[in-house]
Amino acid sequence: MWSFEEGQQLLHEGGDYAHPETSSFGYSIEAEEATTMYLTVNVSTWHMNTDLLLETNTTGDSGPVNVPVYFTVGFWNQTQPIAVSLLKGTNVFKFSRSTPAGIAIKEFLLYTNKPVVPPPNKNHTTKPVPPPEDYIEVPASTTCIKQGITEVAEPFC
Repeated sequence: MWSFEEGQQLLHEGGDYAHPETSSFGYSIEAEEATTMYLTVNVSTWHMNTDLLLETNTTGDSGPVNVPVYFTVGFWNQTQPIAVSLLKGTNVFKFSRSTPAGIAIKEFLLYTNKPVVPPPNKNHTTKPVPPPEDYIEVPASTTCIKQGITEVAEPFC
């Protein structure tokens, strides 16, 4: 969407804990050589405990990296920097979310040296997202109907 100041921003209305890939988005970045860079994200949040997860060509089996998003009280602020390994050539950054609260993203910034970003207030930092308690996990060899759980739609079982 168009930004009030200038340019555009990405308004991401929320993630899905069970299926974070359904709300994922990505970008390709070309690197002339393999290197480590530092990523910050200029975000605006208006809810506590909002997350942003990052997977790249180099994260492999370690899973997504948590981008340290914090409560910005609706103002634009940069996240603390995280180190990102880039391969020579095309690198794909895949972002996903598991929390349902919205987030606005103004820009992604990559630095060659670790930038100094003022830390957020202690009471604005995120807490680990607890797993949802409103579902029952069944083995892959069965279905909700076989278990007698008929009020749950099959895609969510």
